[in-house]
Amino acid sequence: MPFAEGAFDCLYSVEAAQHFRDLDAFAREAASVLRPGGRAVIASFLVPDAASARPERLAELLDTYSTGLDVAHTILQLTGSLERAGLTGVRATAIGASVWPGWTAGWLACGSPAPGLATSVDLP
Repeated sequence: MPFAEGAFDCLYSVEAAQHFRDLDAFAREAASVLRPGGRAVIASFLVPDAASARPERLAELLDTYSTGLDVAHTILQLTGSLERAGLTGVRATAIGASVWPGWTAGWLACGSPAPGLATSVDLP
């Protein structure tokens, strides 16, 4: 990103991380532009675990997976990338039910736990 190191107190990434092919690069850039004590908040479409990342099933459910626009990143892949970049206080919270009341029921009907969540991190 074309910003100085430590240029921001806060970074928001909304519905973008599912498009990134390289989560480690995203996390390094996020850590770079945040000042010490800054905060990042990431809301994205993620799958709960590797077992839920069934590309053929996701492609049946959403065209964005079948066309390759979205990547089935797991929660642990994103949080691990953020931690490797030096971010601390990394935590993930599911927000799918708040976004759409049928979220959990819809995913469970398709045989998968709901993947939507928000992640926030703090810098030391």
